[in-house]
Order: sequence, then structure tokens, then C-alpha cells
Amino acid sequence: MGFSVEMFLFDTPLYEWIEITDENISEIILLFSSFDARDYEGYNPIEKFATTYRNLNPIKFDSLMDIIEEYNICPIECKRTGKKFEFYIRADLDSSPIRIMKIGQFPSLADFHLHELKRYNDRILPKERSREFSKAIGLAAHGIGIGSFVYLRRIFEYLIFNAFEKIEDNIEISRDDFIKLRMDERIDKLEGSLPPFLVENKQVYSILSKGIHELEENECYEYFPILRDSIEIILDELVEIDNKQNKRKHIEQSIKRIHALVKKPSAS
Repeated sequence: MGFSVEMFLFDTPLYEWIEITDENISEIILLFSSFDARDYEGYNPIEKFATTYRNLNPIKFDSLMDIIEEYNICPIECKRTGKKFEFYIRADLDSSPIRIMKIGQFPSLADFHLHELKRYNDRILPKERSREFSKAIGLAAHGIGIGSFVYLRRIFEYLIFNAFEKIEDNIEISRDDFIKLRMDERIDKLEGSLPPFLVENKQVYSILSKGIHELEENECYEYFPILRDSIEIILDELVEIDNKQNKRKHIEQSIKRIHALVKKPSAS
């Protein structure tokens, strides 16, 4: 996966070493100097809206070694409000290649992402499940991979059993027998009632389970972004399905109302 300033600031957790290579050095330089830098697109978790940031390090340089120190502060400013946020970066200048990592930031990494959950609200995820998603993001933000997998798996399981409950009276299998099935078998039973992405990528659940029971912490952390995005795609498809159902219901009600009006005999 390539490196970008946005990825490092808003997605990379604390204490993860990033090696400086020929491929990423131009992007890394942008962390330490606003000279000839571009703006960064991101979210302002304090004001709660999407915004554009600019680097506040007014340093001109000839090489990275001219500006990088063992401990660095990289401030950015929200161009809409002027609010300033800081990222604290440690550089291992003795390693070969040189590497850097975030050792602190304000706001937290989780703060930059939790707003994304609001679009699911109670109609897709109840408050308890939304909190679990928040916990998963928060744990991953601190490099805790296995714990984050636990919460993602709970959400996946909720989506399956919630789908079953909606059609329980119309499906030819009892709850007890449904519970006895393996997860992939449950998904096959509910295929017509689940988001397409979930059905087509049901191995997400087996990856989450393997992560909890067999994978190392760093492996779970490495895979977390893809699995989080997978859950979000599933939720996004549920939002789309819900929107279509609501729109259809509204249109059908309107058609019935109009039909009742046009059936009335006109006054002579």
C-alpha cells in the first residue's frame, strides 16, 4: 500500500514505523515542510464537517536531513476555521533506511473516523452495535488488532441474525436449526435478504474468526482497514436498500391517494 500524507495523519495508528524510501520520500517531506506543499482533504472532528487542511511548518530545505529531527511536531490548520491540530512524530535517524512513526496526535485517530458511523444511525445499526464499531476503530487506532476484530465480528453476526429475524416467519428453518449452521451456511440460507457484497464476500467472517483465534496482533492490525471497509460497504448497501424501500413505500402511498382522488366522480 502506498504512502500519503493523508493516510499517515488520518489513518495510520500510533507507534507504527514507516520506512522512508525513494518511493515515499516526496510525500514524507510534505509532513515536515509547507514549502511547495499541497492541501490535505480531511474531517474536522471538533467542528464536525469535512474540510481542507494546510501544513503550518514554514520550512524551506535542500534535503530531508536538513529538517528532520528525532522528535518533530507537525501542525496543520483547518482552512475553514483556523483551528490547529498537532501530530507528534519520532524519527529513527540511526536506522537504515530512516523510519518515522507517530507517537501522539490531537485530535485522536478515532476522532477523525467516528463521524463516519453517524450515517448508519439506529435504522441500520442500533446504538449498542454502533458503540462496538466505535470501539473497533478506537482499538485499531492504538494498534490493537485482535480486539478490533472481536467487535467487527460481533457486528457481522448481528447483521446475519437481524436479517434472519426479519424473515423468520417465512423461512423453512427454525431458529435453533439456524443457529446450528456454520456462518457460510447461514449466509446461503439468507442470500436473498442480505446485501450483495456480504454474500459475495462471506469469507470476511472466517478472516475475522481466524484473526481472533490464530493470527498475531500485528497481522490483525494490518488487515483491519480492509475488514473495516468491508463492514462499511455492507452497511452502505443496507442504507441504500432501506432508502429504496422507504422511497417505494412513500410512492405507493402517494399512488393510492391519487388513485382515490381521481376515482371520485367529478362535480357536474
